[in-house]
Amino acid sequence: TKLEIGIADKMTKLRFETIESEEYQNQLEKAKVGISWYSGGIAGVSNNMSAFISGLLTICGTLTIIAQFSIWVVVMILLISILNILVTALAQRRDVAFRKRLVTVNRKLGYFLNIFKKQSISKEVRLYEADDLIETRVNHFLNTEWKEERKRTKFGNKIRLWIDVINYADQTFLYLYFAWQMIQKTIDISSFTLYLNTGITFYNGIVSVTAHYIEIKKNASFLKEYRIFMELPERSLGGAVSNLLPEKLDSIVFQNVSFRYSQSDKFALQNVSVTIHRGEKISLIGLNGAGKTTFAKLLCRLYEPTSGEILLNGKPLSYYSEEEYLKTLSVVFQDFKSFAFSISENIACRDPDRERLYHALESVGLTAKVASLPQKENTSLTKEFDKTGVEFSGGEKQRMAIARAFYKNTDLIILDEPTASLDPVAEYQIFKLFRRMIENRTTIFISHRLSSCLLCDRIILFHNGKVKASGSHNQMLQDDLYREMWEAQSQYYV
Repeated sequence: TKLEIGIADKMTKLRFETIESEEYQNQLEKAKVGISWYSGGIAGVSNNMSAFISGLLTICGTLTIIAQFSIWVVVMILLISILNILVTALAQRRDVAFRKRLVTVNRKLGYFLNIFKKQSISKEVRLYEADDLIETRVNHFLNTEWKEERKRTKFGNKIRLWIDVINYADQTFLYLYFAWQMIQKTIDISSFTLYLNTGITFYNGIVSVTAHYIEIKKNASFLKEYRIFMELPERSLGGAVSNLLPEKLDSIVFQNVSFRYSQSDKFALQNVSVTIHRGEKISLIGLNGAGKTTFAKLLCRLYEPTSGEILLNGKPLSYYSEEEYLKTLSVVFQDFKSFAFSISENIACRDPDRERLYHALESVGLTAKVASLPQKENTSLTKEFDKTGVEFSGGEKQRMAIARAFYKNTDLIILDEPTASLDPVAEYQIFKLFRRMIENRTTIFISHRLSSCLLCDRIILFHNGKVKASGSHNQMLQDDLYREMWEAQSQYYV
């Protein structure tokens, strides 16, 4: 539906740090529930509105007949109706609260149930016999849901009993009243039938209108969650499209940049000042959590600095349109993802240019592999939707991710652990390809494998979110931490 498309479109516009939070995940689930059949959604509002209007017309027609006979009958019916309304409203409030409480429970339950469906996770589940642990979690959330459902059912039964009693009271009153009027010769048998049926219809009309009004409020309450999601702050896209990027990327400057993730009290980067010149090959190294990948994410504008500024050719990144800026860089992250698309679509992320596509495949040594497939580059990369699809190995998928960077053909290249899934021989071959790929381009390597340092003009060592040292390989050997890291790995490079 258009609303579901709206949610998908909104997700692409949100701040990257927003989509990483648990609050976002819960609100996303609430928004999906808000437009689903489960809560009524837009269709529920529309249907209830039609029934509401129909009920109003019924009330108007029956009220005219009853009021002509006795205004006191109208008053009594209204009083009994109020009791029905109060009980129904209480039931709906409890139902809304119940459904919203279960949003988080259902999201977590869905996660654990999906583990059994994911081939990438099923190996760990079987090898480490984690199925009992997962089943325990599933049973926990199922029991939580069942307990809530039992409470809801028990309360609902009580509510239905009270509503039945109130309805019976209304009908009893009308029977007794009009029967008494017939005994008093005020009305005849035909009038008795007319007024009795009209009175019951009048009462049912009031109850129906009220019930549908309460349903509309309930639907609106769920749709409000959709609106809250759609009003989440979007990422700043920066300057106007008219602020065109310069033809040449002369320099990138991190000027006293600090950054802290919203869910953390600790700064991931602190007062980092780095200048990168055009065509320079930079290697960012450091222990886990030192700040290397955060540095790259800031450069990709996935995050905005908490303080400080990033300059491109002397102007803040925010001066340029994000859409235009992202066209200037290619990135291979260590947690790269493949899609259930064809091989060509995975590389180009759009309708591919075949010549550029095969140049990219050749650059990463996948030409022969793709040529051997029945549908060549049009082969689906997974079997999820296509039984004739192919499942690449981890190393082959990483080559695919690198091929994306080759295909995009940009001035700035960021490689975050680009050879993490490759064996030493494949890594050596890829590094040879990198030499050709990065020629005359600004390149940033992020890696724990210091072999990448030999490709670079300058090495920047991060430690505890700060730049500890910077220089060429020979210069960096004077730093204790770098020398320790190099000596620990150098035996593999001899």
